[in-house]
Amino acid sequence: MGIIGLIGSVLMIAGVFLAWAEMNVTIMGFGSSVTMSGMDVFNGTVTIEGHEFSDVEFDYAYAPIVCLVAGVLSLITTIIPIVYNKIPTINRILGAVSLILAIVALVLAIMFNGQMDAVDFEGLARASVSAGTGVWVCVAGGVLLAIGAIVDIAKKYVTNGDN
Repeated sequence: MGIIGLIGSVLMIAGVFLAWAEMNVTIMGFGSSVTMSGMDVFNGTVTIEGHEFSDVEFDYAYAPIVCLVAGVLSLITTIIPIVYNKIPTINRILGAVSLILAIVALVLAIMFNGQMDAVDFEGLARASVSAGTGVWVCVAGGVLLAIGAIVDIAKKYVTNGDN
């Protein structure tokens, strides 16, 4: 899987600690903008002007923690083939595990992003919620991890010229 999978795993882990949700609220001309990291989304907490609210709910609030766990597990499954590169069957098995982890993380991150459009409304008060950069970093990490896993699975056995 090599460096591509390793970079993808690190991006998935780092993406959880970046902004996953960006909320913009305007009430009668006064506005505020708040960002929530993946861990804030998972915990359901947001701090607005020094006040912490702990009842913020998202449909896929577990998506950041799944991306974190998938990132950590895939980091392990990408390091093992680098260390033990002489055993192709282990590389393929761990490549398949990494591919499954990447697909799960990608699907959840995309589903989390899909719910963001349903929150916008306008009137006397206007509010909008959009996916932050952390979601897209996790998606990019998942894509890189999937590419690395597919390369690992698709590798053919290399013979040393012995017939």
